Amino acid sequence: MTQAVRELLCVEDNLGDLRLLYEAFEILNLPHHLHHAPDGEAALTYLRRAQEGKAPWPDAVLLDLNLPRKTGQEVLAELAADPRLRQLRVIVLTTAPRERDVIASAQDIPVQFMTKPHDFDDFIGVVETIDSLIAS
Repeated sequence: MTQAVRELLCVEDNLGDLRLLYEAFEILNLPHHLHHAPDGEAALTYLRRAQEGKAPWPDAVLLDLNLPRKTGQEVLAELAADPRLRQLRVIVLTTAPRERDVIASAQDIPVQFMTKPHDFDDFIGVVETIDSLIAS
């Protein structure tokens, strides 16, 4: 059976991390379209366009927290304020485990947390987990 193509919005300002994610999806042969937003403001612009049917609706948003222009926490707050965006699957990739408690208590939307990997082998595992979460 052919696996459905995943539409993913990756909100990440670190191009090295973005490249590792992309390569991991390629190596695992997971069909995907990886849309990139380099900051929180660009992510919200993309999602507004998706709401208008002018961009693909993402199956998941992969969100870094430490972003320029609008932080990941600010993005989450705007998602929580919009009834349709609140339904998005959001996977926060963070290097600081303590951030989980702050965000989990401050947001009214379901958020899944994953530790941002430091090497490529770990990126492979993260991408496998992301694909499993989206498929469920």
